[in-house]
Amino acid sequence: MSTEHASLVTNQQWKLRAAFAMVLIASAFMWFDSPIADFLGLPRYTPRLIGALLDLATLVSASLAIRCPNCRLSLVWFALSKKANDSWLNWLMDEDTCPRCGHKPESRAANDAAVK
Repeated sequence: MSTEHASLVTNQQWKLRAAFAMVLIASAFMWFDSPIADFLGLPRYTPRLIGALLDLATLVSASLAIRCPNCRLSLVWFALSKKANDSWLNWLMDEDTCPRCGHKPESRAANDAAVK
């Protein structure tokens, strides 16, 4: 039986996916501000402002929601503030030990065996 390690965010990946979707929507508002403003009858820069506010709200909500299950360390904020610009997302997806408390989630194989 192979043992795959479980990352700290294994059970919280839906939160990461939701945050990614919100960033895509916000980016669409910022990139296509003129067509969206024309379609909705808004001033030209209003969609860009909406996109920026949506990005900020997404960052705050992801930072508050994605945490270590043991010590409640904000993993998103830790990754953004302590890791390099080109590696914070890889760290967030792959890290299996909390940097504050040392918590390690159970492996996926152990979870599968517990279910059977």
